[in-house]
Amino acid sequence: MITVPDSQVIAQLTIFFWKRMFSENYEKTLWKQVLKKVFPNKTLDRSDIADHLEVIYEMRNRLAHHEPVYGARLRKTLESIDFVTLNLYSTKPSVESPFAKLIMPQRDLLHGQVAIFEATFMRLAR
Repeated sequence: MITVPDSQVIAQLTIFFWKRMFSENYEKTLWKQVLKKVFPNKTLDRSDIADHLEVIYEMRNRLAHHEPVYGARLRKTLESIDFVTLNLYSTKPSVESPFAKLIMPQRDLLHGQVAIFEATFMRLAR
């Protein structure tokens, strides 16, 4: 028997796997039984999370195919990243959740880089 650490199980799963877990197909079996605990905010539906994970998944594919990413698509992706960051294991959107605290330095860096990119893009577009 091969022993695999839990961290490797999670790390080796694709983003497609994660977004698929929140699909309508698993509403009764996974969402209501287990996954709702991961997003305990009572105002959120499974479809809210699925929509944001789909946006992140699509962006990952765009980047993997070296497609340009800017404007509304980039803003929508940042909103989805923020949504997941602020709602994972939190009863209300919060920067105080364990996941938000863990990812906040990278999130802030990402937002800063996007601001620089957008300013540069706007300056060059004139």
